[in-house]
Amino acid sequence: MRGRKKRSSYSNSGWYPRSSKPAIEAGTGIRGGGKYGATWWGQQWLEAFEQISDANRLPRGRTYANNGSVRKIDINGNVIQAKVQGSYLYNVEITIPAFSPQQQKQIENLVVENPDLLARLLNRELPPELADLCLSKGIRIFPQNWHTFKASCSCPDWAMPCKHLAAVIYLIANEIDKNPFLVFSLHHFDLPAALEAAGYAGTETQAVGATKLDDLRLSQADVKEGSFQFDPVLLDSVDFSRIPECRDNLSAIVSERPVFYPSGDFKTILKKVWTNLSKKITADDEQRQTETLADGWVYENAGIIEIHIDPFYRFLSFSAWDEDDNILFQTVELGEAEQWLSGVPAGRLSELPDELRAVWLAWRFAHALAENSAIVPQLLNGGQSGYAIRWLPALLNEEVADAFRKLSALLPTWQIVIQSPEGEMAPTAEDYPQALLSVFLTAWVSRYNGLDYLSLENLINKVFFEGKPSFFDTFETREYPSAIVLWLNRFFITEKNIVPVLEVREIADELFGVNLSLEDKSAPMATPTPLREIFISEKWQKKRLEVLRDLSLLAEFFPALRRLLADKGSKDLTYQARDFADVLLQTLPVIRLFGIRVMLPKSLSRILRPQLSMRMNSQGGKVFSKNGVSLAEMLQYQWQIAVGKHDLTAEEFLELLKKSKGLVKIRDEYVFIDEKETQALAEKLARPPVLKGPELLQIALSEDYQGVRIVLSKELQDLIQELKSVDLTPLPAGIHATLRPYQHRGYSWLCKNARIGFGSILADDMGLGKTLQVITALQYFKENGDLHPAQRALVVAPTTLLTNWQREITRFAPGLQTFIYHGAGRSLTGAKNADLVLTSYGVARSDQSKLEKQKWLALVIDEAQNIKNPETEQSKAVKKIPAIIRIALSGTPVENRLSEYWSVFDFTNKGYLGGLKNFKEQYAIPIEGERNKSVLRRFHLVTQPFVLRRLKTDKTIITDLPLKVEQNQYCSLTPEQAALYQGLVDQTMEKIEKSEGIARRGMILNLIMALKQICNHPAQYLKKGLPDPGQSGKCPLLLDLLDQAFENDGKVLIFTQFREMGELLIPMLQKRFGIEAPFLHGGVSRKNRDIMVEDFQTKRSHRLLLLSLKAGGTGLNLTAANQVIHYDLWWNPAVEAQATDRAFRIGQQRNVQVHRFITSSTFEERIDAMIQSKKELADLTVTSGETWIGQLSDGELRDLFKLG
Repeated sequence: MRGRKKRSSYSNSGWYPRSSKPAIEAGTGIRGGGKYGATWWGQQWLEAFEQISDANRLPRGRTYANNGSVRKIDINGNVIQAKVQGSYLYNVEITIPAFSPQQQKQIENLVVENPDLLARLLNRELPPELADLCLSKGIRIFPQNWHTFKASCSCPDWAMPCKHLAAVIYLIANEIDKNPFLVFSLHHFDLPAALEAAGYAGTETQAVGATKLDDLRLSQADVKEGSFQFDPVLLDSVDFSRIPECRDNLSAIVSERPVFYPSGDFKTILKKVWTNLSKKITADDEQRQTETLADGWVYENAGIIEIHIDPFYRFLSFSAWDEDDNILFQTVELGEAEQWLSGVPAGRLSELPDELRAVWLAWRFAHALAENSAIVPQLLNGGQSGYAIRWLPALLNEEVADAFRKLSALLPTWQIVIQSPEGEMAPTAEDYPQALLSVFLTAWVSRYNGLDYLSLENLINKVFFEGKPSFFDTFETREYPSAIVLWLNRFFITEKNIVPVLEVREIADELFGVNLSLEDKSAPMATPTPLREIFISEKWQKKRLEVLRDLSLLAEFFPALRRLLADKGSKDLTYQARDFADVLLQTLPVIRLFGIRVMLPKSLSRILRPQLSMRMNSQGGKVFSKNGVSLAEMLQYQWQIAVGKHDLTAEEFLELLKKSKGLVKIRDEYVFIDEKETQALAEKLARPPVLKGPELLQIALSEDYQGVRIVLSKELQDLIQELKSVDLTPLPAGIHATLRPYQHRGYSWLCKNARIGFGSILADDMGLGKTLQVITALQYFKENGDLHPAQRALVVAPTTLLTNWQREITRFAPGLQTFIYHGAGRSLTGAKNADLVLTSYGVARSDQSKLEKQKWLALVIDEAQNIKNPETEQSKAVKKIPAIIRIALSGTPVENRLSEYWSVFDFTNKGYLGGLKNFKEQYAIPIEGERNKSVLRRFHLVTQPFVLRRLKTDKTIITDLPLKVEQNQYCSLTPEQAALYQGLVDQTMEKIEKSEGIARRGMILNLIMALKQICNHPAQYLKKGLPDPGQSGKCPLLLDLLDQAFENDGKVLIFTQFREMGELLIPMLQKRFGIEAPFLHGGVSRKNRDIMVEDFQTKRSHRLLLLSLKAGGTGLNLTAANQVIHYDLWWNPAVEAQATDRAFRIGQQRNVQVHRFITSSTFEERIDAMIQSKKELADLTVTSGETWIGQLSDGELRDLFKLG
């Protein structure tokens, strides 16, 4: 287990909430909310005033209640005592008649005998039926008139009630609104205690508490770190796009004017906040896509993430370190942290460090929740620190809950540090996922609530929407926590252990019964308990009241449930099918909004509704046609109406409408025929969308269009299968290579796409031979008569790869005449006899006007990521070059960054995926930001025929592939290198020709070493100058190769025989990749050597290791590497093999690719050719190194060392 070191983080000492309660300012007291009698029972309390004739007295009493003149109220049983400020401080006393013991028993019986009444009381609702039942027994729970009170005031006012008494009565009405149990206690009757004596849990009857902060956190010392196991299969199943828009559904289950918000419509304010948040968070997301705060390498190395928050989940700081505790990013601004997170390569999540992936996923999930208003407030009790609201995912929604469960399993639980007055704390493991999400959600609500200054002056608005802790410790606010919790309770019903389940049974044909049962989530395999059982079983006694409280909430939206409660679940609610449609399609969906499971019979599990469908067919013909494919001619479509799996013509649909309405049974399935829906459908059928071209082909490939059912004819199915399949094309006679089976398939695929007029993206993994597959296809085109000097092929590649291309063509297809169009003084006139022209991206950009005038059969671009930005002049220039066949090669995973992938696809098949803006909206944002699996599936289907990517790990590939693949990588000397090289050869050869014996051999070996250094980098030979990659042919090749390796999650060993060259490479690698490359050479101590090896083998951020050939060539186990680069060669096969075998040895789980850097047209190329062609010589040099070169004649040496 890796211990997390104590790290310095930003902190802010000013966030701590006050631990002392606020004092009441002088001249202030209890203030009412301006509205009294907000509930029907509060109004009943105030009706005693109606018979008072002095109209002025009541308004003045209300004014006193509003302005804080009432300084103190004490309630003792049925006696109310108060102090009211007028001209003097007056004493007020009110006595309410007490209920007799007999009356108390009668009320208790009424409540206990009817669970519905009890359930509503538990939710702080006084049922009117209870008041009526009491009245029928001669019990008035509300005062009949003013004279029912016994009241007095010490003021001199002769009238009763005076304004001071009236003020107190108003304020008591306010408290009764919040807690109807007060109605009974004012009659000296403790109803909760009576219910407890009758066998109910009295402590649960009246007490409703907010979640305690102390229950959600633990000390940092108790945090268990390091046990997390990443599940890539689970990650692949995460889909945030399935989260629905929840604002209307959530607002539908809460009341408009809760008693804790007497000043207005709180539901409207809540909806406004949800709406503003959704708009702002979406706009922020779009803006961030154009900005980044970090290079890609930073995210590869960000193995440790910490977020510091205050006790109420307010953001303090965000920090990222690598595994060596080097700080990569740190901020106290959440916006900056989000900007940094927006740069995370979403296409490579499974390859990123666990902690970074976790925080990114939580951030994106929080975004999806905020965009869809799928968040709810939770009240927290911080004890001496007050109360506060944090915002959480709306887990009552099934899709939100499913995404949350999956996300939770992908999160380590030790990345949050809570800065509290008691010291550093952490969320409990159970609360951790919600805590992490709430950091983002709570901050966004505070930032984007959209409320004006005056609205935020309101205490409740401050608590809910600004995240400000508050104390509810005054007379008028002391009931607010309970009222808030009860109002929010409907959002959290399904998070409890005991949850209701609504069961619908088909009693007889078209007759349905409804009942309730209870499910214990702690016993998931147990059968739900019928409602009637909870009233008769003792084991339910302590849980009964909480269950009734929840059922009462449901009954607000399904009033018929009150009958079930009143009957204690003894009999079903029954409905005929024609009457059940409203319950099924209107009431039950509302019940589901609470997260309540509704169990339906099989016949109702899928209610069919008529919807549009499309039937597609083809006019006939084959995909393979000499002139390509005309999509408009190939595909046809017809709009129809679908009912389940059955398709109806417009006439059949209209006939169905005449016969049926409502919920009807057709062929053992229920169909809902709604007049408005069907009318809209008929209108849509009369004016259906018009589709053509690429859009039709995408629909046919994906069988998907905006949720419409797509039906393909048998002919079209065969046509699509023909488009997707690949028949092997015979290999051309002029190809001098044996293609592996997967390479043969790739070549055949290129030829097929070329024949039917589509471009291709060949995106095979590094080392799978993309170049050979393309060369084979070009040779095929030549032998077919399509490729010739009058209609050539153009290959555009990075400058560093031009030599490789030329040599691969010469080696595998010597019949293809090539011409390199590059360098100063270049001219296309020299290409008149060539079949194929090679050029660089830079030349393609600068000479675009010349190149686009040529007639090209094929345009091939290698390292296609060079056109990933569609706005660059380079990308625009390459795309303007006309060609019949277009092929793009890339070893980079094509889906790493979809917006970049669009540019490559736009090159190969222009217009097929639409414009970039449309592509981002349709594919990139849903796939990368929302992890939309259905869109990802559609994307794969519509691009599958035109993109081919095979990995070394694919089962169909690994059997074809040797475990070790060696490849020479050729590069050219830069002008500076060439001048140094030629000058040194000329100068030294004169001396060699005049020498003999040991002196001659010594000069030759010195020349070899010097020329090696020049080929490596001029700065190595000159012992001065800056390590500029552009001065060496090998350096750009190395950096490009590392780009690909890192993109493919590779680990790389770089061998050089020169310590000086390794030290020159270190700053280059730092600048390009931001890594301090470790260099293992002879001067490294044993201890540091062991640390380097251990870090490379075990730490994902250590992806590169430089080694000197002698120090690192033997005795090391470096099987974490799958790429080996020999930057310079020793020309001793045994020494080279020993170095390679540091990676290619027992324990290696992947194929190893070996890259041998050779500078073309120099002695490096010639010596390597000699070794490879003369095996007996190679055998002789196993122990002699390069000394054999000293035995060559002067003429042989000049041929060996010459340039060109």
